[in-house]
Amino acid sequence: MVAGIFYLKKVPAPSFADKLLVRFLVFVVILEIVAIYAAIGYFSKYEYFSFIEHTQIKRNVWLYNIYIPVNAVFITYYFAIQLKRKNIVKKALIVSAFYILGAILDNWVSGNFFEVYSPFSQMGGCLLILTSVILYFFEMLRSDLILNMKKTLPFYIAVGVFFFQLCTTPIFLLSNYFSTSSGNLLFIELQINVVLFANIFMYSCFILGFIICSKKKKYS
Repeated sequence: MVAGIFYLKKVPAPSFADKLLVRFLVFVVILEIVAIYAAIGYFSKYEYFSFIEHTQIKRNVWLYNIYIPVNAVFITYYFAIQLKRKNIVKKALIVSAFYILGAILDNWVSGNFFEVYSPFSQMGGCLLILTSVILYFFEMLRSDLILNMKKTLPFYIAVGVFFFQLCTTPIFLLSNYFSTSSGNLLFIELQINVVLFANIFMYSCFILGFIICSKKKKYS
């Protein structure tokens, strides 16, 4: 987030997509801060946030069941903009609308909105993101952007997001079947390490991109 704000300050004329990206990162930081309430309550044995102990929001799963489809739609839209083809943007918006509708219906029908990560949201979101990133890479290969990819911010975002989705989606899907209460501490530890490493790699790519591209004129 800080690197993104620095980037917007340094670049003479940041694009609409770049501004949107930084604003979304601010939203993500706020969401992650809010989501900490579940860990604070659990590890303090509900000395803090005692009012959530016997409620459906005891876990922060519900928060991420909202965030997952929002994140998928944003990333899809971000890369659709990069393709600079109106028909692609329209198709991306239509597919995203059906995906959001599907995610809402899945959570409503399953009744597990507060309990488990929605498999539909996870898989559908992953497919949307990976498809949009792959289309961006193909567009880059077909144009002169390939010559300046190291100076193009979306390239760093694409690499980070692509790696993150490949690493974390299987883990999140499996997490619905493992928990500390059922004695699966080894899997929980694996999940924490994988998500931590994937986050470090993704945000390192973002920071690197913001820093490198802030030293150049606008390329995207």
